[in-house]
Amino acid sequence: MINAKKMIILLIGLVFVLIVSSGWAQDNYPNRPIQLIVPYAPGGTLDPITRLVAERLREHLGQPAIVVNKPGAGSALGASYVATSKPDGYTLLVTTSVFANLPLLNPNVSYKLSDFCGIGTLTKYGWVLFVHKDLPVKTLPELVDYIKKNPKTLSYSSTGAFGAANLLFELLNIILKVNLNIEHVPYTGLGPALTAVLGNHSQASILPISSVVRKHIESKEIRPLTIFSPQRSRFLPDVPTSAEQGFPEMIQESYIYFMGPARIPAPVIMKLEGALKKIAEEKEFQKRVEDLDYTVEFNDPATAMKVILDYGKKWEPVMKKGNVTEGPSK
Repeated sequence: MINAKKMIILLIGLVFVLIVSSGWAQDNYPNRPIQLIVPYAPGGTLDPITRLVAERLREHLGQPAIVVNKPGAGSALGASYVATSKPDGYTLLVTTSVFANLPLLNPNVSYKLSDFCGIGTLTKYGWVLFVHKDLPVKTLPELVDYIKKNPKTLSYSSTGAFGAANLLFELLNIILKVNLNIEHVPYTGLGPALTAVLGNHSQASILPISSVVRKHIESKEIRPLTIFSPQRSRFLPDVPTSAEQGFPEMIQESYIYFMGPARIPAPVIMKLEGALKKIAEEKEFQKRVEDLDYTVEFNDPATAMKVILDYGKKWEPVMKKGNVTEGPSK
């Protein structure tokens, strides 16, 4: 039998081995491919940026970064997958602010923001409200008047419930102190939501300012009414801001966040942060991002986490007071 003294020595040795092996794993991170989990279907807002970053991460970290789409439950499926993954830096979430909204609105969502740590942000983008070319309105106030005069005749498409379009229309209701009778029809991504307006299945939408949306604005298939950024967009310089049209409260700019499960070791986070910062500084990356109508804006892990927490605080009262739902709503 092993006496107490030998048992203590064995336990000390085991602890030492675990500490050394853990340190070795962190020092040699990464030594296998990294998964970038996108909680939406392919072809949406996140995909082109995520794939650009994946290309560059391989260069800076020496291992492939594989983009994996895990759509479902309004992004909760992919987020939950990452939240419950091993916190070793090999499974990361690439997401938008919607993932912060879900647990605030629905207590049954299987993750909390505290289940994550920030890795950083690389890009920022604005939002544009547009309508079908045949709708006889040219400004946001004109759209409001048209809806009031023609209740329950229009719908707006979105990239999903709890997202910017849903929140901004509900904020508009709160500002006006009326319930605008316009139906919300959420889709699974930018492409289907845009197609809905192009086909006049929905008459309006609020989508990210992107090269895809801008192409249809320039061809006059859709008409932009306003953007929700503090200043006019260099990508749509002729489109006035919501503040210019009398709605200064309606400000919305979004980031693409890189998150990981909580408790990733600090040395691993530092390596990932360093790689993202180097990518943000690359002229070629900046050009390719701007070609997509996004803006490069790097934020460190702590700032990224603060931004997303502040986002939730900003929109939680709107979600609770407004008619923010998972399905079509009026």
